[in-house]
Amino acid sequence: MKPVPALAEGFPDLSGMRIAREPHWFRWLSAALIVLVLAAIVRAFAGGQIEWSYVSRFLTAKVILEGIVNTMVMAVLAMALGIVLGVVVAVMRLSPNPVLKTVAAGYTWLFRGTPLILQLLLWFNLALVFPTIGIPGLWSARAVDVMTPFLAALLGLGINQGAYTSEVMRAGMLSVDIGQYEAAQAIGMGRLRALRRIILPQAMRVVIAAARQRVHRHGEGNVARERHPVSGTVAQRRKHLLRQFARDRAADRCRALVPARGLDPDAAPDAARTPLCPRHIAARAMTKPLVAIRSVSKSFGEFQALRSVSLDVWPGEVMCLIGASGSGKTTLLRCINQLAAIDAGGIWLDGELLGVREQSGRLYRLSEREIGRQRLKTGMVFQRFNLFPHKTALENITEGPLQVQGRKSDEVRAEALELLRRVGLSAKADWYPAQLSGGQQQRVAIARALAMKPMLMLFDEPTSALDPELVGEVLAVMKELATSGMTMMVVTHELGFAREVADRVVYMDQGAIVEQGRASDVLGAPREERTKAFLSAVI
Repeated sequence: MKPVPALAEGFPDLSGMRIAREPHWFRWLSAALIVLVLAAIVRAFAGGQIEWSYVSRFLTAKVILEGIVNTMVMAVLAMALGIVLGVVVAVMRLSPNPVLKTVAAGYTWLFRGTPLILQLLLWFNLALVFPTIGIPGLWSARAVDVMTPFLAALLGLGINQGAYTSEVMRAGMLSVDIGQYEAAQAIGMGRLRALRRIILPQAMRVVIAAARQRVHRHGEGNVARERHPVSGTVAQRRKHLLRQFARDRAADRCRALVPARGLDPDAAPDAARTPLCPRHIAARAMTKPLVAIRSVSKSFGEFQALRSVSLDVWPGEVMCLIGASGSGKTTLLRCINQLAAIDAGGIWLDGELLGVREQSGRLYRLSEREIGRQRLKTGMVFQRFNLFPHKTALENITEGPLQVQGRKSDEVRAEALELLRRVGLSAKADWYPAQLSGGQQQRVAIARALAMKPMLMLFDEPTSALDPELVGEVLAVMKELATSGMTMMVVTHELGFAREVADRVVYMDQGAIVEQGRASDVLGAPREERTKAFLSAVI
């Protein structure tokens, strides 16, 4: 070991000296000036000719108090009406339905582009256009009797506020990552349920955080806390959680090193092989492919992502898809999970045609509800985790079984806790995604997919977004799943994992299958030149 060089001489020791505060004379001068101005104003009002006793009687008069109460009630009701209208109109603006989009855009343009006083006058004089209002055959009344000044003001303020709120809400909804909606779809949620349970809560947090940021600008620390996805109570315990995170992270790394058949150190020896769910047992008993892909093609504009792909996946098989970026691997998984609709060909899962039905020699798209039912047979694990940031690890796992499958809460919670134990995260049940490392988040995502008890697990490059030291955590869980007999399709660049676990490796290039076979054959002695070139570049 080289000796530590001596410190250079000629520098004084300043450790015993205190740093004096720099005087800010301008601050004191401006403060004194403001105090003098305020004192002059108070003196002027106190010595003026205002009869303060009369002012006091005027402010406490009955008509004034009633006006204050009416103003407060109207403000609350108008704000509530504006929020409801804003959410509805924002959803309409983002709808694929051109009629709804046009109506919502027209509403926003009209009520944001005309003066508020004009809108109030129009509502108050509604009787000039509609002498009577009501429901034909059920109820009718004169508009002049119904449209009171209070109601006219409420409608005017609320509808006007709704036009502005809709744009704020639309911006909040657009700020939510598209992966959140895809994750909701992957566990079988329909559009409305995903909007209500996943998208809107996150959009509201963005909107509220933006409003708070405009009001409270007390430095970057406060702004960061406003954007934190966890509740205020947890945020107050930030220092404690960070210390606990550092301790637990080391423990989790140790868990990841445990052999796949015993991932959780606390698990009993006879629990090495996880019992299969009834749906999985039925898949293992099949004498035909669990997934049959026939001549599937998919384009994005002029880009041909899949070119007449045909493939079978057998029950209990672990298939790894390899290839360069853009070769069609992820697109193939998304088509199986119906996050992307195919252009030609067909995909069958458990003998059922996905996404379409055949009738009278023609194919018709299935409804969103039917597609959601089909998705329940597959579990999707995304490259970017796509956990719901406003829900804890436990809530992420229970969301699908409770909201989509409608199962009993106690049963779902017990299974979710068991899944967390299975992936080595029993102590993280009440932690939010932002408090977990990347490897922990991906393990929660795997548990969330398993909670739906799928027949098939789809992994889209589950380790590519992780730091190298965290990859082992996720691969250990995936090896345990493979050992349990789960049917898996894995898009991966981890060739070591593919060589160790995969029953079959499929190499794709330019949207087509170039070569497939046993892992030892494809990775050890490839036949195709394109496969050889790819492997020589990545190994």
